[in-house]
Amino acid sequence: MSEPPILLITGASGRIGSFYRRHLSERDHGYQLRLSDIKPPDNQEDGDWLIGNLADAEFATNLVAGVDTIIHLGADPHPDADFYTSLLDNNFKSTYNVYRAAADAGVKKVIYASSGQAVLGYQDEVQVHSGQAVRPLNMYGVSKCFGESTAACFAYAHQLPSICVRIGWVVAREEIAGHRDINPTDLARAVTEDDMCRMLDCCLAANGITYAIVHAISNNRFTFLDLSETRALLGYAPQDDAFALAGIWPPRGQEANPSKS
Repeated sequence: MSEPPILLITGASGRIGSFYRRHLSERDHGYQLRLSDIKPPDNQEDGDWLIGNLADAEFATNLVAGVDTIIHLGADPHPDADFYTSLLDNNFKSTYNVYRAAADAGVKKVIYASSGQAVLGYQDEVQVHSGQAVRPLNMYGVSKCFGESTAACFAYAHQLPSICVRIGWVVAREEIAGHRDINPTDLARAVTEDDMCRMLDCCLAANGITYAIVHAISNNRFTFLDLSETRALLGYAPQDDAFALAGIWPPRGQEANPSKS
C-alpha cells in the first residue's frame, strides 16, 4: 500500500497554521502532514515537525523533499515589520527559497498566503477584484506582492501551479460577536477562522489551476475584496457575516420587511 501524499505547512505554529492544524485533525484529509516553523510549537503531536529558518536555502531544500503540496504560511505577519531586520529574511528570501525548492523537487501545487495588504491602498468605497493592480501601503504589503509575483513566475516559467490567497483580517467568531463598536472597515475585511479553513480546504481540493489570486474574506454584508471570482473558481462558500456577528446588521433573511405604502 502506497504512502499518503505529503502536505507541507510552513509557519505551522502561527495563528492560521495552528487553527488549521486543529481543523485537519478532525477530518480524514488523506495527507501525511509535514509541519515547519522557525520555532517549535507547544504541541508537536499532530505531524512530522521540522524546525528551521526558511531563509536558509539548504533547510528549505531538505524540508520540501518528497512533498506533494505546500501551504506556505511562514512569514512575519506584522504590517509594521522592519525590512532589513525581519521582512528581507522572513518574507522575501524565505518565499523565494520555498518556491525554488518546490520547483526543483517536483511539488504539484503551492498555496501561498498573501494578504489584503497587497491592495490596501484602494479607497474604502472600492471593492477590489483580483485582476486589479497591486497597491500596498507598507513594506509588508510589498512582500506579499513579491510573493504573488514569485508564484506567477514559477507557475509559468517552471510549471509549478500556485494559488495566492489574499487573506483579510483573520478573527475568531467570538472575538467580534456582539462588538458593535468595531470599525465597519475592519468588518468588511474580516475572515473568520472557520471560513479561512473553508478557503484552504477549497485550495487543496482545486485542480487544473496554473496560477490564480483568490480572496479569503467571509460572507460579509460589505466586502473590501470581491468574492465573485473566488467563488466561481474554487466553489468557496463562506458562511459567516462579520456585520451580523457584531450585531450591527441582522443576519441575511432576517431583515425587517419594508412597510407597505
